[in-house]
Amino acid sequence: MRVQVPHCPQRCNMKQYRLPDPPEGMMLNTNMRIVDSIYESLATQTNGFCPCVPSYLHTNEDYRCPCKDANENKTCKCKLFIEM
Repeated sequence: MRVQVPHCPQRCNMKQYRLPDPPEGMMLNTNMRIVDSIYESLATQTNGFCPCVPSYLHTNEDYRCPCKDANENKTCKCKLFIEM
């Protein structure tokens, strides 16, 4: 099951990008400003890679959202996902 952002920012023409499922023990942040901002970055700038890491790492699948750190350590640097 994939999580769909409840309200996509209309100010940009984003492709049909769907947020990935939260890692086990985490959930989508309840602050929709954070979710909208990260969603926009994932959909238009980073091609699904974590926007909180340098762009030269955007070829390493460990940094595809949700990144390895979020999956293994339950720490999402960009705060898209938070612990339950």
